[in-house]
Amino acid sequence: MEIFLVRHTTPEVEPGTCYGKTDLGLPSSFEKEAENVRKLLPTNVHSIRTSPLFRCYSLAEFLSKQMESDTFSPAWKVDQNIQELNFGDWEGRLWEDLPRTETDLWMEDYVHRKPPGGETYLELKNRIVKSWEETLQEARSWEKIKKEEGEASEYKTIWVSHGGPIRCLASLVLGFPLENSFRLVLEYGSVSCFKIRFGETESFPQFQYWNKK
Repeated sequence: MEIFLVRHTTPEVEPGTCYGKTDLGLPSSFEKEAENVRKLLPTNVHSIRTSPLFRCYSLAEFLSKQMESDTFSPAWKVDQNIQELNFGDWEGRLWEDLPRTETDLWMEDYVHRKPPGGETYLELKNRIVKSWEETLQEARSWEKIKKEEGEASEYKTIWVSHGGPIRCLASLVLGFPLENSFRLVLEYGSVSCFKIRFGETESFPQFQYWNKK
């Protein structure tokens, strides 16, 4: 299996705003950015999984239409689990306007502490694990069927998601501490890729590339 992790394109939001599950619009540069993303991906993929938030859903829809043909169309899944971190009461507010007593405490251990009314980064990881396991099962089953049919094909899938979930998945797949995941630079409209090889019962990940633009 090859999984292509796509971070959404530039959102329309005031710089310095705290946003996670806030549903943002897109600027006029969207189609140009989306086309740049398309050029970084294979012509055909078997499935697309997207966060339901507009900035991801719009890109997933664009990519799907570009890949459609008379004989092929990727399967679609809108997945609540791969949404961005929920910042709760901080959503939509400027970081500089938030109480330092709250933000400083959170940043000391954001893996286990949550913004008021929000969720921890560990809770985000737990959601990602569910989607990851489902994706692995889909790919394993598909590749097994193809092998039985005498066709050694590789399942290709795209996740259109956000910075937090993609970094979280990298931590999960590569086995480094969750608190180190934000050391990874990840730009809007970037593509990262993991290859997964399946054994009889286990899966073996290989890091292909990160943050390609």
